[in-house]
Amino acid sequence: MTLSVVVKPEKNYFKLLSVKQHYALDDRELRQLKKRARELQRHYHPDRYKTATPQEQRLAAQFSSHINAATQTLTNPVDRAIHMLGLIGLEAEQIENTINDTAFLMQQMQLREELDHARITNSQLELEGTANKIDAYFLDLQQQFSVLLVELDANALSVGRGFIDDNYSDKLFKLVDKMQFFSKLSGEAQAALTELSV
Repeated sequence: MTLSVVVKPEKNYFKLLSVKQHYALDDRELRQLKKRARELQRHYHPDRYKTATPQEQRLAAQFSSHINAATQTLTNPVDRAIHMLGLIGLEAEQIENTINDTAFLMQQMQLREELDHARITNSQLELEGTANKIDAYFLDLQQQFSVLLVELDANALSVGRGFIDDNYSDKLFKLVDKMQFFSKLSGEAQAALTELSV
């Protein structure tokens, strides 16, 4: 099999996976995205190009890897947020990972203490309660990010594309920074639940 066209990886993962570009992807859109990724993988999987030229084999492998990266990015709320920031010209390197929000830091400490206590006492009920609380906060941050992106888009229509008010970019970066904390904490809570059920 040979590649009929030169494969040029699409930088916009939403376009690549044929899903509407917006942050709050619902279950139907996520299923559609995964279905499209499977279709692309079937077509460009390196195994289909065993008899192709070395260059075509390399291109197929690169594109297959690109499809995987796109799928992982768009199905992960934090990575999807970072990708969307990149699409509007705000790079992930600008996310500081230093939060000066005292209330947020206190909330993090409290949740971490609750998580540690549930682990020490091996209380599944307490662990589930803490995990649910963490996931609710994480979901709230995702909703805030989505609303802010919609506001930014509306603002861009009024002042012109390409202009991003520093106030918006600062808020978006802070939300992503907080989402990273909650994503990590949620992973720890899920790992503790899995460990407890073994």
